[in-house]
Amino acid sequence: MTDAEGQIVWQAKYRAWGAVEKLVVNEVEQNLRFQGQYFDVETGLHYNTFRYYDPEIGRFITQDPIGLLGGFNLYYYAPNTQMWLDPHGLTVRYKINDGLTPIQGGRNTAIDRAWVQEKALLTQKLEGTRAWSDAEKDLIKDTPNKNLRSVMSKAGYTGHHINSVEGNGKLGALWQGDPRNIVFLQNHNHPSGVNEHIHGKQGHRGKTRTSTKGRLLDRSATLKTGAGGC
Repeated sequence: MTDAEGQIVWQAKYRAWGAVEKLVVNEVEQNLRFQGQYFDVETGLHYNTFRYYDPEIGRFITQDPIGLLGGFNLYYYAPNTQMWLDPHGLTVRYKINDGLTPIQGGRNTAIDRAWVQEKALLTQKLEGTRAWSDAEKDLIKDTPNKNLRSVMSKAGYTGHHINSVEGNGKLGALWQGDPRNIVFLQNHNHPSGVNEHIHGKQGHRGKTRTSTKGRLLDRSATLKTGAGGC
């Protein structure tokens, strides 16, 4: 954190799950932590809107208020704190199971649907499913729905099928059109130079033919819970 003159007045080094490892500069009180979290000095916990988060163990200390809609682990935060966030403690993720009916459609249809839902989250002043910059949020909100996939691809983001269409047997084909099966990863156009889609752990891990599996990401349910619909 800097003051009006650009001088650093607060700086810290963090551990992987959000605990402060070392206060480098501590001239002012600064209690903001992960996005959506506020440090409680008395307990050492982070207030996360709907519940408290323990940065020492990377888990919430109370159960998810949306129950099993958020997955079987009711205390789960995020798979990777550098790429994911849960500013309200409500991001809805769950494994594919026999009780779920996939939404039909093609590969690109799933990506288009996911972008429209992501835009809806941001329009409702929720944080979305990754740590978007303010400029990226504005770009998503200002882009017509039909152009989101192409515009955001040029801006550095690819809609990746969490459970790959190829290499996952019938499961891949069943879920290819469902927006819950899409995660947004940085691609070769991203200014950082980091291509998460090809080289990231959620992506293809260095080989484009490497299939991936994971929990579905339900933006529609997250939108309802974040807007007070649960």
